[in-house]
Amino acid sequence: MPPPTTVAGDMVDGRFVPAPVVAELPVKPYEQIYVQVGAFGSPDNVTRVRARLASLGQQAQVTQTVAGRQRLQRVRVGPLASVESADAVLSQILQAGLTDAKIVVD
Repeated sequence: MPPPTTVAGDMVDGRFVPAPVVAELPVKPYEQIYVQVGAFGSPDNVTRVRARLASLGQQAQVTQTVAGRQRLQRVRVGPLASVESADAVLSQILQAGLTDAKIVVD
């Protein structure tokens, strides 16, 4: 199947991988950088993702949040020391197939 023509990206091993959308903003001194792998309503999904991260040598942090009326558990790696280390961790996690991961600053 040909790649979509409206989304930037590349073909990798026969499948289309969209280019990341990046917004570069300064990190304030009191904010911390994380790689958020996902936010889940199911404890089974949290356990599965944490195990996958552990196999990569990454320790996950789980925090509670509310989205609308739904309680979710955010699975994150961090806080990370720098934007460069966050980029490296994100790259490792994306290459492992956890493609919803993104860098967040709190």
